[in-house]
Amino acid sequence: MARRDNAYSRVIAWLKLLLPLAALALLSTLFLVARTIDPTRAIPTAEVDVADLARDPRVRAPDYTGVTADGGALRVVAETAWPDLDGQARMAARVVRGELVTPDGARYEMTALEGVIDAEAGRVVLDGDVVVSLPAGYTVRSARIETSLDASRLVSPGPVAMEGPIGQLSAGAMEARAEVVGATDGDRRHVVVFTGGVKLIYDPEPGE
Repeated sequence: MARRDNAYSRVIAWLKLLLPLAALALLSTLFLVARTIDPTRAIPTAEVDVADLARDPRVRAPDYTGVTADGGALRVVAETAWPDLDGQARMAARVVRGELVTPDGARYEMTALEGVIDAEAGRVVLDGDVVVSLPAGYTVRSARIETSLDASRLVSPGPVAMEGPIGQLSAGAMEARAEVVGATDGDRRHVVVFTGGVKLIYDPEPGE
């Protein structure tokens, strides 16, 4: 048994010596047969105007996602964005899509031609043919929509036009906000409030 153990120990000792040497030999062979680098075949780099980039820095496909103080979820995605010169914490954006999910599960989807994310003021402003998809199949159009970064709230300070299952509605302003519903349990639900010369054209579905 002692001879077998001695032989085994000698084999292990030789392997510890030979294996590193073999690895070094393989590495040397790889370096010897490696191709010579041809700088003319390097991957072409994109042509970038550094001066233009410094003058007009832009970010492609920015994606802002956050949670409001009342437990809602807000996401804003744009085609391009760049620093706004009016403020250090402002980003202007083009071709904007937004989504607000309130704590009670109401979902608002928004699209706009332009927008501004103002972290200092705590709000997102969407401008230019803003379209908002409300729960239950309603669609609102407005020139401007403002939403808060710290609350599940949407505001249109100007005129809006809405279409949906009940027909067509126009108003001078709109606000989607949380309100207490019910005097007993104090349950808070998200509601949409229209103000300022509200006009409704009732057009129910056939058969109603």
